Amino acid sequence: MAYNHNYKFARPFTKNGKEAKWHQVVEFIKANGPVSKREIIKAIWRYDGLDENIRGYQSCMFAQLHEIQPDGVHYDKNLKKWTVY
Repeated sequence: MAYNHNYKFARPFTKNGKEAKWHQVVEFIKANGPVSKREIIKAIWRYDGLDENIRGYQSCMFAQLHEIQPDGVHYDKNLKKWTVY
């Protein structure tokens, strides 16, 4: 696998008290039902398509979300959307 295993999904808040991006994503999916990755990115990140670091971070995070499935969040290949079970 091309991604690393830095995501433990154990700390929903950063050291400064802000909500971690992964936690924002999980809460967004839980609140909105089946959503596409594009919808999640538009809602969570201010994204102009130019920052490669954000794109790499997102790829790693979504791969780990798919593998670990915190709070029941997973990718439904039939719907082609992120959802909870």
